[in-house]
Amino acid sequence: MSAARSLHELITIALGEARDVVTLRRCTQAVCRAAGVTGTPLVRLTTVVSEAGEHLLGTQDLTAELCLEESGAVAVAVRFRWREERRPSDALLAAAARLLDATRLEPVTDTGRHELVLCQRAPAPAGSVRELAADVRERLAGTDTAADLIDALRTQNRQLLAALEESERQHEELQRLNAELEETNAGVMALYSELTSELQATNSGVVALYAELEDKTRQLEVAHESKTRFWANVSHELRSPVNSVISLARLLLDAGADPLSDEQRQQVALVQASGSTLLALVDELLDVAKAESGTG
Repeated sequence: MSAARSLHELITIALGEARDVVTLRRCTQAVCRAAGVTGTPLVRLTTVVSEAGEHLLGTQDLTAELCLEESGAVAVAVRFRWREERRPSDALLAAAARLLDATRLEPVTDTGRHELVLCQRAPAPAGSVRELAADVRERLAGTDTAADLIDALRTQNRQLLAALEESERQHEELQRLNAELEETNAGVMALYSELTSELQATNSGVVALYAELEDKTRQLEVAHESKTRFWANVSHELRSPVNSVISLARLLLDAGADPLSDEQRQQVALVQASGSTLLALVDELLDVAKAESGTG
């Protein structure tokens, strides 16, 4: 904004307590809407004005003047004035400079009052700024700020009650969910206990079956060893008499032995052949016994 500025005062509010800051906020909103400042710019100006009013509250002779400022462009301006040696915080000034179109901390005037000016640009009016200022004054004069404050408190109370009801509903829903969760946990624990019992019973059965299989295996091994020893013993016991029979038949058939009749020779030969066959069977039986015992 240029240095040549013309101000059109709208209303001045003395700030002595918290409710005065609420009145200032509502008046700022009314001026912004009348001047065509809406949406985010309106929210920014009213927010910064409220923060500045609360920050400066308690200083001597604190007032806030709402006006339309004209310097090539039109802006809604809020001018805070106070006497005490108290400077707005750097955080407040930085936030105001970031959010608003113009922020000025004026030097102490000849009246000894400090001054902070917060400005937000407004659209160009259809007529003159003077006419717009007169229209805004009429609107502010017709506004019952006390009634507005009561309405605001009522609205806040309704919102608070709605928030409390929602909080109560959420609390009840949370309790219901907790009860369902506890019931589910109890069911899970019961199922876990049941499965654990079944698993323990199954493990016991497996262990018993394994022990039975081990016992059967030992019995089979003992029977197998006994069978192998029996075959080996039988084979050895049969070899000796069979060899004797074969040797005796060979002697009888020898050319130097006493002569035999044809029928005797045929019978002895038959004995020798049968003995040889029997010996072959005994040898096979012995080989099987050795193979099963692992010594063959």
